[in-house]
Amino acid sequence: MLGRRRVLPALAVVVVAGALAPASVAAPTDPPAYYWRWSDGSEQQNRTFRQSEYRVPERLPTLVVSAYPATRDQSVTWQYRQDGSWRTEDSGRTDRGGQVRLALNPYCPDGDWCSGTFDYRARAGAQTARFRITFAP
Repeated sequence: MLGRRRVLPALAVVVVAGALAPASVAAPTDPPAYYWRWSDGSEQQNRTFRQSEYRVPERLPTLVVSAYPATRDQSVTWQYRQDGSWRTEDSGRTDRGGQVRLALNPYCPDGDWCSGTFDYRARAGAQTARFRITFAP
């Protein structure tokens, strides 16, 4: 009788654990929420970038957009406003960690460092974050 008592609780644990496993593996159905920060750690939405500080444009911080929960292959665009229209400057898809980095381009079409203040936005899913970027000499 003693041996049987040991076996029954063990079987009960296996059955209960097996019944719970599918519920814990289910994929989330809600769309992810998106968060952003600059690669230099800043969370400012109004920034000034001076050519004298960023002589090499690759040193400019990138905008890091993160999906929570981490969701792969989500489209994110980085746009600026010109002549009443939004124009895409960079875009990407989230990686398996739910992140994408978007680059800021400080150069105008003539090849010179831009000078002025521009409205930007990052779009991911139904979310939009607005930015105001100033390029200065």
